[in-house]
Amino acid sequence: MIRMMFFLIFITLTSPARAQVAVDSTNLRTLVEAGNTNLQAKRLEVEASETRRGSLLRSFLPEVTAGVGGEHFKKGREEVKTQPEYGVEARVNLWNGGRDALTSDIRDLAAEGEKASLRRVTAERLSEAYSGYWRALYLRDWIETLKKARALNDESLKAADRRIASGVATRIDRLEFEMQSAEIGRQLRQAELEFEVARDDLALILGTREALVINEKLAHAHDYEKELAHDESAMDYWTADTRIAADRLSVESRRDARGFWPRVEAVAGYWQLTQLEEDPPDAADRTEAYVGLKVRMNLSAGFEEQREARAKRLEAEGLKLRSDKDRRAMALHMRTEMRELKRLHDQVHDFEENIGRAETYHRMTLSEYGRGVKNSPDVLGANLKLLEARQKRLESIRDFQIAKSHVKAKLGR
Repeated sequence: MIRMMFFLIFITLTSPARAQVAVDSTNLRTLVEAGNTNLQAKRLEVEASETRRGSLLRSFLPEVTAGVGGEHFKKGREEVKTQPEYGVEARVNLWNGGRDALTSDIRDLAAEGEKASLRRVTAERLSEAYSGYWRALYLRDWIETLKKARALNDESLKAADRRIASGVATRIDRLEFEMQSAEIGRQLRQAELEFEVARDDLALILGTREALVINEKLAHAHDYEKELAHDESAMDYWTADTRIAADRLSVESRRDARGFWPRVEAVAGYWQLTQLEEDPPDAADRTEAYVGLKVRMNLSAGFEEQREARAKRLEAEGLKLRSDKDRRAMALHMRTEMRELKRLHDQVHDFEENIGRAETYHRMTLSEYGRGVKNSPDVLGANLKLLEARQKRLESIRDFQIAKSHVKAKLGR
């Protein structure tokens, strides 16, 4: 048994401590961009779209077809023969009615759309991370506030004991503070659990298994309007999907409208055939060599592509109207967000002023309690008012910071 205890102690002392990551509002973006798995996946999609670009130049690369084989055959009364067959043919696209250039433009638009999508996903993940961070920071400070409230309640309990001992109060005074102590303990345990969950959720967003250390003070900035100054174009990437989809349909419409335009190819080839296909017994007389131009037109498909071109053109016009509306709606949404930020900022100052009033009220109540003018319910009420004022201040700063981070993330900052 003793050996087992020494072994466990040795393992505990020699095992490596869990690595820690310091997190604050200044490095949160860096951590999100480096570790978030959604962003990593989106970057791969952007890379894939970039790989597809440059199709116009590739369309002029020769298309080479080579074949080799042999045939074991018998023609009429002739003896069974075995002869090889081989050859090569090359086709080079000279002109495809301009469709290849338009296809290249479509792929460029797809790559542009993926880049805009990456910015949007980055903003969404940043907003999510900032919200989780400020909630965790609020819970950490709320835990400290509850601990102070518990210490204050303990002091009130001691004061009640002194009053009971002197015969000024009864045991009911003590019960008041004991019940409040139990309630504060319940809130404290709940807040500690919520803090652990919030910190784990934030670590998941950041894509790290390391323990997060949060040391920043929960406070608010007064110059937020200058920090968030912007013009409407800063948010264009939020509506880029609709705009790019409209541009893409417009280009596809132009490409489909060229359904009747011919495709011109240069063709060259050499083939060695067998006697099953050509009669001459001499192999040299069964060769084919050719070079020339080939013009192709698909008339039946051209009619259908004309209708498709018109349909896509109409769809593109509809999407452009929707894109303009979405852009105006986003600008209106941001103006509303800024007005809400001002309200939340003013609210923070209101609650900060209330803390001063609550502290004065609490101090005066304790003074009167000591003189026997006030009773334990009055002290308990003063304690609760002070706790509530501090909680409201923390909540207001949390709400302001979350709203501010939401706007900041939408601006791509």
